[in-house]
Amino acid sequence: MSGKQSGKDGTVEDRTPRTPHQLRGASFQAGRPVVPFLPHASTGVNQLKLLTLQVEDKLRVDAPEAYVVTVTGADAGAGKSLTAITLGILLAKKGERRVLIIEGDVWRPSFRKVLQVDPTMPDLIDLLSEGSTMTPEQATISVWAAGIDVISIRDDHEQPDILISERFDQLLAHVRSKYDVVILDSPPAYLSEGRMLVKKADSALVVARAGRTKRSQIEELLSEIPQERCLGLVLNDARLESRQQKKYTAYYRSYYRR
Repeated sequence: MSGKQSGKDGTVEDRTPRTPHQLRGASFQAGRPVVPFLPHASTGVNQLKLLTLQVEDKLRVDAPEAYVVTVTGADAGAGKSLTAITLGILLAKKGERRVLIIEGDVWRPSFRKVLQVDPTMPDLIDLLSEGSTMTPEQATISVWAAGIDVISIRDDHEQPDILISERFDQLLAHVRSKYDVVILDSPPAYLSEGRMLVKKADSALVVARAGRTKRSQIEELLSEIPQERCLGLVLNDARLESRQQKKYTAYYRSYYRR
């Protein structure tokens, strides 16, 4: 079954894919995996480990600066923030990498709630506000249990222009010199700020939610990212039949052991 089907009047309906199979034929670049991030936590994390390999392949021990990944989505509520956090934790644990995650979704900040950090800590907006004398280290929260550092956003701050400012570019240059991997949690890509964060990164990871994100939204976003800069597509809450799940599990095991 494809992601698009003809309606009764002959027009093409824009369906919301629920399985990786329903994305078959989409304008997705060959060689980049469609990863079904299942609602079962252990299985989903195992599948997401595939993407850590995509990043690891691009890292060099002697690299002069961090590798930057933007986690983006075609629509709100796709689960990109949780995907960004999970990817960061897996990268930090796998190779003892220094990993920083910068929360960039100023409209729907969630890091502080998810990671249960001090809500009074300075945030990204405090750091980048005009006239601020704060250093990046003062706005950085170390989540020791997860092995990652985070620069988050408080719920009461909403200044999207910060993301396209010269001060944000200066921050990105600074943290590139301090970390091995920097992950940018982007606003949805239909916003200009979201598209700009994709351009600022070395690569992008696209996140969609099964049964919610439309196929046309996925295709449009993927078409805007050059093949060599697209890590893959995470399909959150994907549905797999038992046979498909076994297939993906076997693929994951063989790939991860290389």
